[in-house]
Amino acid sequence: MKKLVLTAGLVGSLFAGNMNSIEIKNVLSHNKILAPLAKYITKGYDNGKYYIFKLPVRGNPTAYITKSGETFIGIGFDKQGKVIKQPINANIVKKGVAFSFGKKGGEELYIVTDPECPFCRRFAKMSEGKLKNYRIHIILMPLSFHHDSKAMCYYILAGKTDKEKEERFKNTITQKNTNYKNFTPTKSQLAADSNYLLDGKKAADELGATGTPSVYDKNFKPISWPKLVR
Repeated sequence: MKKLVLTAGLVGSLFAGNMNSIEIKNVLSHNKILAPLAKYITKGYDNGKYYIFKLPVRGNPTAYITKSGETFIGIGFDKQGKVIKQPINANIVKKGVAFSFGKKGGEELYIVTDPECPFCRRFAKMSEGKLKNYRIHIILMPLSFHHDSKAMCYYILAGKTDKEKEERFKNTITQKNTNYKNFTPTKSQLAADSNYLLDGKKAADELGATGTPSVYDKNFKPISWPKLVR
């Protein structure tokens, strides 16, 4: 993996320009390396010297394209040696929150989770009684290879209040009941909840979540969930 060291003068204006879809297409369509991924890349930055893109592949590596067309993929560093990351759009993340619970005014946690995921189930069971001082925001991201995950999510989202959604979520993910199996969403519920799940996927992508569970603090920095509940 190549490391791109960014020089003085670059740091201050790094994310000065947020590229629109036309600009992104124009840049990537002429890049032999990234052109195959162009239709999947929706976010990019132009700081005047480099185009910067987060790639939609495992690990979400960052690509840096110089104005002369050179491409670097890996980690960019500023002159202080700090890793440069694309800024996270808080609006996209917050729009993807399906429901919240826990201590109001408490330290915030954003959790990307799949109710059928065995690791999410383990996290849920291990965290019981240990996160009382946190305000928890749940982002549902059903994984395609989990057969019942979407049905579980539809059942959870059918709760009329955040409290009811919390109860359904905890009972479902810890397998205290299987009520989701007898639940059939109405057409209107299905449409609304599908939008919730789409927003959740966008939020997970924005955070750079590569699996479930993925946990982030109020500044959207990743947290090791085993360390959080040990």
